[in-house]
Amino acid sequence: GVLAELAANHPWCVNATLALYDLVCPGALKSAALPGPAAVLLYTFNKAAELEVTLASLERSLQDAPGVSRIVVLDNGSTDDTPLVLSAAAGRLGADALRVVRLPVNVGAPAARNWLRREPEAASAEFIVYMDDDVDLPAHWLTRLAAAHAAYPGAGVYACKVVDQARPLLIQSADLHLEALPPAPDGQDDSRTAPAARRFEMSTLHHQVLDFGQFDYLRPCASVTGCLHMFAAAELEACGDFDLRFSPSQFDDLDHDLRLLAGGKVPVFQGCLSLPHLKRTGTVSGVGGAGYGTGFANQYKLHGKYSREEIRRMAELADRAVWDDYLAKWTALHDQPIRP
Repeated sequence: GVLAELAANHPWCVNATLALYDLVCPGALKSAALPGPAAVLLYTFNKAAELEVTLASLERSLQDAPGVSRIVVLDNGSTDDTPLVLSAAAGRLGADALRVVRLPVNVGAPAARNWLRREPEAASAEFIVYMDDDVDLPAHWLTRLAAAHAAYPGAGVYACKVVDQARPLLIQSADLHLEALPPAPDGQDDSRTAPAARRFEMSTLHHQVLDFGQFDYLRPCASVTGCLHMFAAAELEACGDFDLRFSPSQFDDLDHDLRLLAGGKVPVFQGCLSLPHLKRTGTVSGVGGAGYGTGFANQYKLHGKYSREEIRRMAELADRAVWDDYLAKWTALHDQPIRP
């Protein structure tokens, strides 16, 4: 068909080759089951309405997500109707399915993630799923993540494409890649503490287009979204805690992905899972917005945390994984290798 002709005659159209491979060898599209139990972990702060949507979608999906063993929600000292929402959800699901941990204060996202990982439900699970408190889960979310794990069992983390719930053609996150930036020109301060010493950029191609399915494929990448991501418990343990320096929120998940790369583990993007996100990413943290200062400061800390050589090695590892994956799929489709 048209897709096969495009992939054959225009090998630089990478997404055509990846999509065709997934159609011919539909590991990215078929349902799969995790080989062990998964604990679902959420943390929340003053988002009662959004949390209600999230928990309702999670509850609906459980019949299609048999691998979920327990759900633990950490309430970060909410002062709105969050306790009522959680109480109602626990009443519907039962104490054996959902447990609430309530803290008197908001400890921030990294600490909440680390706290949840040490709860007994997480300690006994083989897979850890973190999800935001403002997502609308499709029924097949876990089977699609399980399919990604089946295709790439040694990956560091698995996640999906995230779209704007109100405007689903707008992609918030998809197939992120890392570009190491060159040193500053001669005469300019290039130390870690220099105000303009940016070490890297993340790809933004998904922000330049509307979603017509061009990211609906499965492959390795450099980073995935923290809105919904799944770890093998052993890999999460090996990488260690989320860094408290990125409190209260923003960039703690990206930093964790960079540390996975530093340890030789590559994230995997499951584009055949599209996740509606209630938050319109970017509007709250725009210039002058309440979250701008925190986001800017955390980005500054992130770029200062790693040397240019460390970033270069991370990018090289991720790029090599992407190339090897594409080469194998192109070869499988065309029965002839591409020369690097």
